[in-house]
Amino acid sequence: MNQCYLKSGVRLLGAVALCLSSTSMAQEGAIDPALAVATLGGKALRGEYGFVGQFSCVQTPLQPPPATGFDPEPPHSLLVEGEAVSVAGYGVMTFSPTGTVDLSVTGSLIGLDQTATGDAPVTARIAGNCPGGRYQVLDNHRLFLEFPNCQESVPGFSASGGPLRFEGLMARDRRWIKLAMVDGGVQTYDIAIPGYPELQNQRACIQTFVMDRM
Repeated sequence: MNQCYLKSGVRLLGAVALCLSSTSMAQEGAIDPALAVATLGGKALRGEYGFVGQFSCVQTPLQPPPATGFDPEPPHSLLVEGEAVSVAGYGVMTFSPTGTVDLSVTGSLIGLDQTATGDAPVTARIAGNCPGGRYQVLDNHRLFLEFPNCQESVPGFSASGGPLRFEGLMARDRRWIKLAMVDGGVQTYDIAIPGYPELQNQRACIQTFVMDRM
C-alpha cells in the first residue's frame, strides 16, 4: 500500500495494497522456477491459507522515473525526505503442488506523519492481488516465496510491480506458515494517476504474515 505525495508537497490519499511492491534494487535471492519444482517432491503445498499481515515502510515522494529516493548501496540511506506508513490486512494465499502461489488481500493504511488538522490519515479497505508467484520448500521446514508482479487500483490511482520476496517457517503438518520480509531491499513503484505523467516512488519495508490452512 502506498499513501504517496508529489515532490511539490501535494499529498495523494489514494493507496496501493498491502502486498504491492515493484522492482527491487537487490536482485539476489530470486527463486529459480525450475529448481523450485524439481525440489518440491512430496514437500509441495496445496490449497488455501488464510492470513493476517502487517508492514511498516518509509517511502519517498513521487518523481518522474527513474526514482532516486534511496541510495542504491546498503544500508540504503534516504536521498530525499521520506514519510512513514503502516498497513494491516487479511487475505488468502493459494498454493499449487506445481510450485505456484497466488495472493489476494484487503488492507487499510495509516500515514504515521498525517497528524495535522485536516489530514485524513487512514485509507480503508484496499484490495490487491499478486498472481503467478513461486514458492520453494527448503530444509528444516523453511519456505521461500517470490511474487514477480502485484497489481492494485483504487479510483484515481493504480500501481504495479515486483518482485516481492518472503522467507519463513511452516509447521511439520503444514497447518500454519509464518513469513517475513527480511532482505532489506528497496522497492520502486510504477504509479499511474490521471492528469499526471508517469511517476515512481520508492520504499523500504519490513513485513510479516501469519497463515493457517483453511
